[in-house]
Amino acid sequence: MIEFDEGKHQYKIDGREAESVTTWVSRRFVKPFVASMIATMKARSDQAKVDALHQLLMQVKNVDAPLQKKAMELLDSVRKDLVVRPREFYEELWKINGLRATNFGTSIHCFAQLFFMDRDYAKPRCGHELALVPFLEDIQTNYDEIQTELRVHSEKFMKAGTLDLMCVRKSDGKRIIFDYKTSEHLKVSKGYLINEMKEYPENNLMKYSAQLWSYNIIGDLKADEMYIVHVSEDDVDVVRAIDVNKEITAALYSEVEREGVEDTVESDDDIIFK
Repeated sequence: MIEFDEGKHQYKIDGREAESVTTWVSRRFVKPFVASMIATMKARSDQAKVDALHQLLMQVKNVDAPLQKKAMELLDSVRKDLVVRPREFYEELWKINGLRATNFGTSIHCFAQLFFMDRDYAKPRCGHELALVPFLEDIQTNYDEIQTELRVHSEKFMKAGTLDLMCVRKSDGKRIIFDYKTSEHLKVSKGYLINEMKEYPENNLMKYSAQLWSYNIIGDLKADEMYIVHVSEDDVDVVRAIDVNKEITAALYSEVEREGVEDTVESDDDIIFK
């Protein structure tokens, strides 16, 4: 049996705490983000810019008057944008931005779920929701066995997660899973991932692909295709997940603590549209 605490975003399997897929993917494949250290570096960078400007101001005083006036005007315009912020400011900024991104993503998920429950009540309230409507209409028209907020878990791996959408395409009977994402970029990379995914660039496309494959494996979903539904303010880009089945399987099995326990899958929602 699986339980989920919405407030704590915490999963439990038969009373034992299970790691969420999102948390596991970040822990296993992404280099740790040491907020305090990076924030300190940002604060020092702010101070260094101000110090450099001060040095320039001292040098400007030694030039001819006409040139000095122009230089001072230019430096004054730059100085207005230079603010020395403490380390604590950046740490709090990142927390707030993270919460804003999470809450916004949740609202998009809720809109999609409401659309399939009763379209008459799903009134778009922002550009992202409006942009998502044609995609949802296509799903409703061309797919069967639509399931939303599908909760998957595995006792063997002690992992759990919630998949946004799974359905069966009418034209060929293939089982498809989708995950909505609202991040700004999919393919902007910053270095490489680690461990089993070390050959892949660290970008959102790879991290989301790892999440989808994790859902597929721990839930034994046997999906034929997996897609990231990247929702922006005026468009939706449906991108096929990169095949990292081998890497995710290897990583999961490397962390298995006990064997011989059957994996399970259940959904909070019945099939709501056929």
